[in-house]
Amino acid sequence: MTNHNNAAQAAAQPPVLTREEVGELYKDWVCIFGVNAGSAELCIREIESVLLSKLRAPVAGEPFMYGIMGPDGKAHFEEFCVSGDRGELQTEVVDHLNRDNPEDGPYSVVALFRDAESQASAETFDFVAHLARQAEFSALTFGPGARVAGVCDHIRKELIEVETSGGDLKEWVDVIILGLDGAWRSGATPQEIIAAIVAKQAKNEARTWPDWRTVDPTKAIEHDRGGQP
Repeated sequence: MTNHNNAAQAAAQPPVLTREEVGELYKDWVCIFGVNAGSAELCIREIESVLLSKLRAPVAGEPFMYGIMGPDGKAHFEEFCVSGDRGELQTEVVDHLNRDNPEDGPYSVVALFRDAESQASAETFDFVAHLARQAEFSALTFGPGARVAGVCDHIRKELIEVETSGGDLKEWVDVIILGLDGAWRSGATPQEIIAAIVAKQAKNEARTWPDWRTVDPTKAIEHDRGGQP
């Protein structure tokens, strides 16, 4: 049964080189060297070279390795500052750098990419993958569990930063990230969080709201609760 399952899984995996790619390589070599034992051997070596190159290439969107960013937003260099294991560096940050240097500000682990285009952009942003990544980082850095009081306390502090900055984008992002932190800590999966966001937006769009021009701009705008969802 195990061998059968392994064979089925292997069959389900896409080939590293497609039949068409192998065919094109073969045609190129035949055109140059003709059909003989020597050219066949060269063709096999070329296919092996292309195959190994593909196998060694980093997967698009995956980090090449991880590094440590200092409180100033710049790379932190010391004897142990890069690794292919995110958890290993996270332990270094939590157990040593942040514990031994609390006055410096927080150090953090950042993903490093071989190619600039491998990094996430607004066009290729994967919200599900981001939520999973954030949950992993937050659990390692701040611990597991709901931490409702702690997250709310942090949000209140960040809201003060939003007000004092006049609504700076970076400060709003801090609030958003903390809200998402509380969301995954509620036990929800990334898919459930996204579904809840979509459902809430639809609910807000179905409500009746007062004309914003008639409301005090320093106060919250409440929807009409008379028979509204």
